[in-house]
Amino acid sequence: MALIASHALLASLGSSKLILYANGQGVKQDYHKAANLYQKACDGGLQPGCDEYRELNEKGIN
Repeated sequence: MALIASHALLASLGSSKLILYANGQGVKQDYHKAANLYQKACDGGLQPGCDEYRELNEKGIN
């Protein structure tokens, strides 16, 4: 997965929890929680969040 691509941007915008769940850093990896957080980022107008949310949905994770 290309979850790393937009992590720097999302982290700089305060979405570090999303990155923790996507990568399993300090928490159990949970793509469903990550997808939920990416969706919230997308709903907030962050295109990288939309891109990652779409990618997870294409893989059947939502």
